[in-house]
Amino acid sequence: MKIGLFGGSFDPIHIGHLIIANFSLEEFSLDKVFFIPANASPFKTEYLFSPVCRLEMVRLAVKDNEKFEVSDFEITKGGVSYTITTVEYFENLLPDSQIFLIVGQDSAESLHLWKDSKKIVEKVNVVVYPRVINGEFKKFKVPEPLKEYEDKFHILNTPYVDISSTLIRERLMSRKSIRYLVPKEVLDYISKHFIDSYF
Repeated sequence: MKIGLFGGSFDPIHIGHLIIANFSLEEFSLDKVFFIPANASPFKTEYLFSPVCRLEMVRLAVKDNEKFEVSDFEITKGGVSYTITTVEYFENLLPDSQIFLIVGQDSAESLHLWKDSKKIVEKVNVVVYPRVINGEFKKFKVPEPLKEYEDKFHILNTPYVDISSTLIRERLMSRKSIRYLVPKEVLDYISKHFIDSYF
């Protein structure tokens, strides 16, 4: 079995996340992609939505795809979410699986700063979705401390979708529409539970 692990804040999840997951699924012949909302990232301290709300929005976003699954492991575990802990959890959960870790290019280029980074790369293949600057894909460079694992990094062939959770949060705070940027179920959830209360 080949599985993709797609972790992140998902604050909130948007269509770009779904496109990346779907292209990873196809390009690497994955049997399943697990979306894993972080409880608290080591590199992020502020969130617009609570862990429970982010988890629910991810569930709503992926519910119509049988090859997408949501894991509440990091949120249920609590505390800071470390990738190595999550990878080892899935190793034990699905012991015969080949693991593909789906990350953005900026994260991949700083992966050597993650806890037990070499141990992570020894256990997984890293699927890198590229960053675009001025309309062109940025060339990816494996971090120097991880050069010996260069063959474990794979660039995802994906269309350029210039959508981010940051953009969506900014639009929400400015009372601008996020229609078509997030799945309809996520838009409905935010509209029902948050628009009048917080924005």
